[in-house]
Amino acid sequence: NIGTAGVDLQGSCSNILIEGNQIVGSGYGVLAEANATCSHIVISHNVFIGGASGDAIEINTPTGGALDISCVENVISGYSDTSGNSGIGIGYAHVVGGLITENIITDCGLEGIHLEDGTTNIIISLNRVKQCQADGIVVYSAAARASGFISIIGNIITDCALSRGAAGIGLVPSYPVITQVVQTAIIGNIVRNCGYVGGACYGIMGGGTN
Repeated sequence: NIGTAGVDLQGSCSNILIEGNQIVGSGYGVLAEANATCSHIVISHNVFIGGASGDAIEINTPTGGALDISCVENVISGYSDTSGNSGIGIGYAHVVGGLITENIITDCGLEGIHLEDGTTNIIISLNRVKQCQADGIVVYSAAARASGFISIIGNIITDCALSRGAAGIGLVPSYPVITQVVQTAIIGNIVRNCGYVGGACYGIMGGGTN
């Protein structure tokens, strides 16, 4: 119950390992501040248990940008959505390069894994995402503003999009025109029981010009 964030990355941060911690009840587990310039950050083997709001891992650096951010074998649960924009397990925005692999993400108020805003060159693999209120994994098409790739491989997604969202895995066109192409591979995933009564839900959804 430590307030804003368990780990707060500020300024110019590079070559940092965040490993083996248990962070309980904070607003954010790991937060990169908006003006930070983060590079070569590894977040691994931590346990994040959510409080009233916030995201477990939020790397969102619109002015600084982030390079090579990896989240590996973390256990995340219980991040709720009380403000309409919190409750994400792992969120990347303006990130170039990295892994999101072998994490266990359960019971989040929004998406399990969320990419947006110029995020590219990311491999999302072998994660287990379950019981999230919105999409299990979502990639917003703003990520296609930068060329590169997004690979979504071998994830298991169950019981997601429980009250909102549209898919176990969703590619969402948040902008009508995409000026550059991100190569997207969706391979060997298992999606089960995603959707809610009255909702237009899909196992895997690609939209617009993605």
